[in-house]
Order: sequence, then structure tokens, then C-alpha cells
Amino acid sequence: MIAPAPPANHEPDPRRRDARVHRAILEATVELLESGGYKRLTIEAIAARAGVGKQTIYRWWPSKAAVVMEAYIAAGLERVPEPDTGNLSEDLRAILVPVFRWNAAYHRGTALANKSMMAEAQINPVFHETYVQLHRSWWGPLHHVLERAKERGELRPDADSGALIDLMLGASWYRLLLEHAPLDERFAEVVIATVVNGNRPR
Repeated sequence: MIAPAPPANHEPDPRRRDARVHRAILEATVELLESGGYKRLTIEAIAARAGVGKQTIYRWWPSKAAVVMEAYIAAGLERVPEPDTGNLSEDLRAILVPVFRWNAAYHRGTALANKSMMAEAQINPVFHETYVQLHRSWWGPLHHVLERAKERGELRPDADSGALIDLMLGASWYRLLLEHAPLDERFAEVVIATVVNGNRPR
């Protein structure tokens, strides 16, 4: 006699349920950051926007700063490409244009979120470490691009890669903070030309 088949399991997959909740929390965090900035952001507000209990958030993240970091990672801010086209200008363009666009004041509330996080990093040592981690994701690809350009002979061997990275990203931040001029693709091209033309081998 053939044993009857076990009943189908119609229970929801807890992993899928958790993934949906997790995504809702991260999306809520980005939305609140872009509408009110870091200072006004609270775990309670994130929980309310995501439709979850705040204990769920505390179970998965140790602090507000940790939620913010993962939210921006999930939003793609840290996913800077690492191109290797064989041409320094093209490689820098592939990195800087998306970064400048993301930071630009016209990009939803990203400018407010970035400014508020920068301000918080100056007065909150714990958040400062978290914020530096976010920016390291930009430094790595730029450093590799510059070092490969030195090997190809496009940059002087003694060019200071760290200083050039600070110049490129610093230019972005200056326009983001003051909003005195557009932070756009045209500005990215000026920054790239300045770095490339000013550091060619003699």
C-alpha cells in the first residue's frame, strides 16, 4: 500500500519574509534621510515608515548609524565601479560621473542626507567611523585606477594618488555644500582634465 503523500507546506518561507522586512527597513531609512536628514532620523520613525516594530530593527542593527550605513550600501551609493579601459580619463569618468550625479543637489533629497551625515560625522566619533567606511568604498577604485595609470605611463610615477583622490572628491563636496555652481557631468570633466593633464609624465 502506497503511503499518502505528506500535505503541501503552505507556510511562508521565513527567509523571504525576513528579506522583505529587511528591504522595507532600508528603504524607509533612505526615504527619511532624504526628507529630514540624519539628525531628525530615529529608530521609531524608521519602524513606523517600514511598518515593523522597533525591536526588529534593534535585533538586526546595533545603532542608528549602522542602519544608515547599510541603507546607503543597499541603495547603491557604495557600489562605485572599478573600470579598467586602459585609458585614465575614461576610467575616471566611469567613476566620477555617477558619484557626482548621486551627490548632486537636484538628486531628490540626497544632498540633504549627505550634508546632514557629514555634519554628524564631525561631532559624533562613532558615526564618524561609520561614515569613513562609506567613503572608503570610493577611495579604493580611484586608487586602483590611478596606480594602473602610473604603470601604463599616463601619470607621473611620483604622482600622489591619495592627494589626487582628495582633490577629486573634495571638489564634489565643495559644490555640494555651497551649491554655488552645478555638480554635474561638465564639472566632472573639468576635474578629470585637471588631474590627467596636470600629472602627465614630463
